[in-house]
This record gives sequence, structure tokens and C-alpha cells, in this order.
Amino acid sequence: MKNIEIKAKYPNLKRAEEIAVRLGAQFQWRKKQLDTYFKVPNGRLKLREAEGESAELIGYFRPDVDESKESRYEIVSLEHGEELRRILGASLGVVAVVSKTRTLYLHANVRIHLDEVDGLGNFVEFEGVLEEGEDEGKTRKLMEDMQEQFEITQIDLIAVSYGDLLLQVDGL
Repeated sequence: MKNIEIKAKYPNLKRAEEIAVRLGAQFQWRKKQLDTYFKVPNGRLKLREAEGESAELIGYFRPDVDESKESRYEIVSLEHGEELRRILGASLGVVAVVSKTRTLYLHANVRIHLDEVDGLGNFVEFEGVLEEGEDEGKTRKLMEDMQEQFEITQIDLIAVSYGDLLLQVDGL
């Protein structure tokens, strides 16, 4: 699958939620998520766990640039997330563990993630999900307009994953 992403530091998630609602975005859910990033030779591999749900193993490839970027990914839903985390951690090694509370809104084909990330702060992420043959330019334009509505500037943009940010904060 393919999407276009923008991630930005955003201190005031209450304000972000108000803007999302004003744009007509629909609230979907709020939940605690645990993402375990594993050492892999190419791309990124993480196991996402949320209480009461199947775990998801997510492999993705995305450049580390602080602008909208294309991400190609695959997601596999799995039972026994805790056991899988232990096995993959022992086999591959763990790079980082990210604990966050995510609130999800949907606006057209764009997922608006309002993230409170333990140890890092608050972020907004726009993820434009592209179906086969869908107009990428239209999605990019919508996300640019949303970036303007949320008053996200170039200096706010984040190029890397939360796992990578945690490594920078920890000085590893």
C-alpha cells in the first residue's frame, strides 16, 4: 500500500482537535499504542500493540525528509503480539519502543493522527491513504491546505519516525 505523510511537532493537541472538527473531520477513536521497532537491514519494521486488539506487524519504506513524503508499507494482523515482540526482539534486536496515545480523525482520504508520545511531546501527522489509481496530486493539495489550516510551518516538520526521535533524545 502507499500513502503520503506529513509529521510535525504540535504542542497544543486541543487546538489541533478543534481545527480537525472545524474542517469536518470525523472522530474515529483514541487509544494507547505501543510500537516496538526492530533492527532490520532495509526500511523499518515495527510491531504495534493496542489493548484489546490484534497486534500489527508493519514493514515500511519511507525517506527521512521534512516535507510530505511517500511511504510504502504492508501490515499484517497477528495474534500473540507479546510473544512475537519477544521472539523478534531476541532474533533481530530492538531499536526503540514508543508508547503513545493516538487520537484519529478522518478527513476525506487523510488520516489525522493527534499523538501524545511519551518522552517526546505532542505531534500531528497527516497520512493521505492512496488507493490504486487515485490522484496523488489531489491528496498532496488537500494535505498542503490542511498544513496551512493547522498553521504548521517548515520548522515544525519532522523527518523521521518516533523511534528515531527517541534515539536522538536518548543520545544513542
